[in-house]
Amino acid sequence: MQLLNNMIIDLQELNHKDEIVIDEDITFEIVHKSIKEIKYAHFTGKVVNDITGEIVLSGVLKADIILYDSVDLSDYPLNLELNIEEICDNEQKTLDINEILWHNIVLEVPIRATKCTDSHLKGEGWEMKDEDSVDDEIDPRLAKLQELFKGGE
Repeated sequence: MQLLNNMIIDLQELNHKDEIVIDEDITFEIVHKSIKEIKYAHFTGKVVNDITGEIVLSGVLKADIILYDSVDLSDYPLNLELNIEEICDNEQKTLDINEILWHNIVLEVPIRATKCTDSHLKGEGWEMKDEDSVDDEIDPRLAKLQELFKGGE
């Protein structure tokens, strides 16, 4: 993943402020096998130094993503609205928000996404079946072979 707009926050600002407010559109150059395109991504949130002294990034990430359909590779739209709360290392001087947002997006991408129904799994002279739906139909090409085995029983 390559970041097109780096959102690197200088955490030294928290020494002078209570919080750092973020309200930004995010752009990513995609390098992920399941994601075709991120059409829109927007993060609204803040970075604060909480009561325990930990640095916390919290907010809402909204994104419109186009995935590859697992069956026919057509476009599969996915709308995300993620509540993000990340505790960051106190030793850090900067915080790369794009990296955190990218990891949260990737975690929400389903392993297998498809909009195909059973009608997409049939064609002229063929049909895809799963193991549970396979019945005891005999392939006509093997019918003679079955007769041979029945005679030997």
